[in-house]
Amino acid sequence: YHGTTLMPVRDDVEGSHLLSLASLWLLVAMRDRYQAQATSKFCSQLGAEKIPDRHVQGLLAFMMGKEDTCKLLVEEDRLVKVVPAPKPDRLKQRLRPNAEVVPLLESRLLQRLPSRDIV
Repeated sequence: YHGTTLMPVRDDVEGSHLLSLASLWLLVAMRDRYQAQATSKFCSQLGAEKIPDRHVQGLLAFMMGKEDTCKLLVEEDRLVKVVPAPKPDRLKQRLRPNAEVVPLLESRLLQRLPSRDIV
């Protein structure tokens, strides 16, 4: 998926703007350095948006699996209405000879949050 793929995570509790895959990836990649080093300009150069400082710690804790919930998540019953279905795209890069081609995930599988009872 492209970094511009919208994720079911809002940029603010009452907001409707969704964060992109690139924005969330950058937060997780930088972790504790995010607030000090991820300027708006830096984020923009990487195709991401700067996540507001007031949400960084809570969202990072959720993304790292330290918290079970996050107030920025789109509610499950609103996913289909609010979050556009991601558009899969094949990589342009050629695979090495005899490499197995993995089929794309169907977007309908990504429109549902994982169940809590999966171990």
